[in-house]
Amino acid sequence: LPFTGILEARDTWPQTPASDRLYVYLTMALLLVGLISIFVARSSLVRWLIAPWLLIALLSSEWIWEIGNGLSRRCAPVAVCAGLALAERVHQRSITDD
Repeated sequence: LPFTGILEARDTWPQTPASDRLYVYLTMALLLVGLISIFVARSSLVRWLIAPWLLIALLSSEWIWEIGNGLSRRCAPVAVCAGLALAERVHQRSITDD
């Protein structure tokens, strides 16, 4: 089920090193940015590239969510796709401003 891994792993986060907790929190912020990027992206291709990675993150087990370093590597494509969505928006705005 979605969010099960997150909910089960949150009990272990206080015992993990601060660096791993930082990775977990940064990844959560990245996933939020990815979700916003779905609505910001102009092309449907970028939306279809972001959505599966968000779904994978939500369906990941607690083993993935316990260790922040592995989690951030697993969700790294969301950053690339969110960057593409932002670049599309900025590029389209610069074309219309000229």
